[in-house]
Amino acid sequence: MLTDLDEAGLLDYRSAVVDPEDFDAFWTAQLQRAAEHPIDVRATEVDSLPETVDVFDVRFAGHGGHPIRGWLYLPKHRAAPIPGVVQCQGYGGGRGHHLESLLWSSAGYAHLMMDSRGRGSGYRRGATADPVGPSGPTVPGQTTNGIEDPAGHYYTRPYVDAARAVDALRAVFGRTNGIGRSKR
Repeated sequence: MLTDLDEAGLLDYRSAVVDPEDFDAFWTAQLQRAAEHPIDVRATEVDSLPETVDVFDVRFAGHGGHPIRGWLYLPKHRAAPIPGVVQCQGYGGGRGHHLESLLWSSAGYAHLMMDSRGRGSGYRRGATADPVGPSGPTVPGQTTNGIEDPAGHYYTRPYVDAARAVDALRAVFGRTNGIGRSKR
């Protein structure tokens, strides 16, 4: 890793950015609105090659109750409780192919690879639509979609989706020791 600071400088560094006064209230309200929708986790086991990992096609309710897709990877020989990792792809990617991300589950973790909403469909891209259309000025893509209103800005939705993904992973383990075994 290359940085312009040495280790001591990195440890001492404090950003000059100050949160807006309504920062905590805004995000608390966004998460409370999302919690009004049941998490509604649905998972279907995927026939896959790994002998040590179970793979599930998952759907859960994200921002606005919109369905968010993902892959859930579980170590095949697991005993509850196990630690979990939620991974959120950046703007340019989606959940990818179901055999791309086996590292965490192979190391013994429950791993939920969340899809990026509105990033298209197909192998490299996501399977999650963004039903909220453009509002206000935008350039090609989503990065400025709704920028005039924080509650309507594109990135508000994926951030809330990420928090809901943590809830979805918790819900899976709150119901059972892992998840059911129905296969598709």
